[in-house]
Amino acid sequence: MQPYDDDLDAYRTLVVQQRKREREGLKAENRRQKTENKKEQARGETQHPRKEAAKIEKKIADLVARKDAMENEIAIACEKNDVHQPKVFKYLAARSCK
Repeated sequence: MQPYDDDLDAYRTLVVQQRKREREGLKAENRRQKTENKKEQARGETQHPRKEAAKIEKKIADLVARKDAMENEIAIACEKNDVHQPKVFKYLAARSCK
């Protein structure tokens, strides 16, 4: 740095201008960062439904497997004519043996 060789008022004006430019630069950087963050969040939000859809699809697959197992138990109970099994009885109330 060079020593300053002008009057104090000019030095004060110079320092104020420099600080103003620095603050403006920081404000611009903050605005740019906020816009980047919003863009990243928007991209993250488009990926989030995909993850949620994958979880839902897994739940559906599990429920379908459980439904198939229950229908199998119902079919076996109907074949044996044993509709009083506790697991099967509540499902048979809604469905009749075919």
